[in-house]
Amino acid sequence: MRTTSYNIIYIISNLFTVYIIKMFMDKYLGTEPKNKKPVYISYALYFLITSGMYFIFDVPAVMMLANLLCISGVSLFYKGDYKKKAVASFYIYIVLFVVEILVTALTFTSFMSPFEKYGYSNILGLFINKILQFFAVLILCNIFIKKDDSKEEAPLKLVIPSLLIPVSTIAIEMIIISVSDISPFKVVLSVIILFTINFIVFVLYNYLCEMYQEKMKNAISNQEKEYYYKQCQLMQQSVEEVRDFRHDFNNHISVLNELIESNQNSSALQYIGDLIESNQKQRSVYSLTGNIPVDSILNYKLNSISSIINDISLKINITIPTELNIEIMDISTILTNLLDNAIDAIRNAGDNKILNINLIYRKGILVIIIENSFDGVVLYENGEIITTKKDKGIHGKGLSNVRKTAEKYNGLLRVSHNEDVFTSEILLYLT
Repeated sequence: MRTTSYNIIYIISNLFTVYIIKMFMDKYLGTEPKNKKPVYISYALYFLITSGMYFIFDVPAVMMLANLLCISGVSLFYKGDYKKKAVASFYIYIVLFVVEILVTALTFTSFMSPFEKYGYSNILGLFINKILQFFAVLILCNIFIKKDDSKEEAPLKLVIPSLLIPVSTIAIEMIIISVSDISPFKVVLSVIILFTINFIVFVLYNYLCEMYQEKMKNAISNQEKEYYYKQCQLMQQSVEEVRDFRHDFNNHISVLNELIESNQNSSALQYIGDLIESNQKQRSVYSLTGNIPVDSILNYKLNSISSIINDISLKINITIPTELNIEIMDISTILTNLLDNAIDAIRNAGDNKILNINLIYRKGILVIIIENSFDGVVLYENGEIITTKKDKGIHGKGLSNVRKTAEKYNGLLRVSHNEDVFTSEILLYLT
């Protein structure tokens, strides 16, 4: 085998291909490999076999078969059923194959004989091919990997620079290649440096995305802790109120008895009314299902509007078990967003304030229906409801997050409204 600049760069680019495949497999299969050492060995074998096949044969049909078999072999070291592994292998192979065919056709020739040596040797085309393959895999992940749909999207200030750097390296390599009389050593060195830059950028991007997701999880976790703390306060308050009522019970009965014996029935009725009103003002526990996340969120949110709660026609119907097969973060996302939207709408509604909360669980299906009055103003954009608040960069993602979370459980979100009442309906399959 004759050592050429292209051959050296091919070896480097094949290492980059291994990284692309591993990134896709990790995300698509969504599980850690059974044993990290064998999976790393399988990736090393993929690199050695495909590189060896290229230098020995460089025949399209042979390379296609070798790549497909090696990718399928790597997938076997991941957890999960074989059907999903086969689909993952098919997806990544098709993407890599299609991008390579398009780039080589544009930079070399559109004619290809499956059983003859291809002889491709365009260094710039090889570099562009690998960068485009990476972008194609990222798009594939965003389209087909449902598990990531429920996650908060990375901010644009992180995404845009991460995309501009690979594009910039392509432009830099084009400039380097266009320099007349440039030595092969400098070309190889430039490609190595640019591949290294892209690799570092991609690794940092993934790391920053993970850090961002962790930050969002911590924020939600802190919110949940606040709900739980509030729930404990409400439970303690309820216990104290019961204890105080028992302490004063005999005194209240004595007063009522004296009023009735002295025929002061109107005063007795007034006294009873005062007791009922006082009890209603003190009551702050709206949900006592035993399901801590649901009780905590409902009690916390409803107590947050204690100043207007008496002006609201409130109906709560909850029939759920103490434990549901749903992540706390997901039920929190759904309930907090829907309740926040409902409460904001009620504050701006007229005198007829309505809030109906229904949570029904039956045969593995959880149905959540929240109805609330509103001012009758609903804004649409591209068929989707958007926030009426001025700062749309901060607000307006609530329903989108709820919809993504519902889809995670093969469920759906449906919203409807008339002139006075806005209704949000959630269906989740929690089998």
